[in-house]
Amino acid sequence: MWKFVLLIAFGAVWTLTGVAIAQQPSSSPSASKERGAKPKKAQPQVPQMPDSNQLVILIRSTLLAVNNANLTGNYSVLRGLGTPGFQYSNTPARLADVFRELRERNINIGPIVLLEAKLRQQPSLNANGQLRLTGFFPSRPEQVNFDLAFYSRDGRWLLDGIALNTTPSQAASASNTSPTTKTPAAAAASKPTTRPFAKN
Repeated sequence: MWKFVLLIAFGAVWTLTGVAIAQQPSSSPSASKERGAKPKKAQPQVPQMPDSNQLVILIRSTLLAVNNANLTGNYSVLRGLGTPGFQYSNTPARLADVFRELRERNINIGPIVLLEAKLRQQPSLNANGQLRLTGFFPSRPEQVNFDLAFYSRDGRWLLDGIALNTTPSQAASASNTSPTTKTPAAAAASKPTTRPFAKN
């Protein structure tokens, strides 16, 4: 059974609100009226899916930021990697509280730099441009499980949500023979390691 630490930006669990970038209509409203056509509505501009190397960097750098925060007790850098909504919802003190159990168990996930991430589902971009990455690192004796959400802002991918935990690798191996993908909401409902953040 997965036990997740869950962070959210705005709203209910993992209903993250993005800021869509609107394209201007291809012609001016006055020109459209002259032709008798209605002006086109601006369409949200969704960023392109990062390539495989960028995805690996996003996953590793985010999890290592959590690890470094746990080792030092300083969560300001991890918070600084987030979207404005993530930063608004998560002070360094709240991040320290959320990751307390991993910190108190002295879990060092640094060795993930030597391992290849295994994705449980294909990376996806939703209509609002949210990038979702869900998977695990087959580390031992504890497998590192992650569920991450990002938004692109000014050419950078910023953290907007994170679910992170470790499970004994032997139990994880057994569950991976018939993999089941849980949504973050379902994972959060299955006894999270610490309480998820409350709604704002």
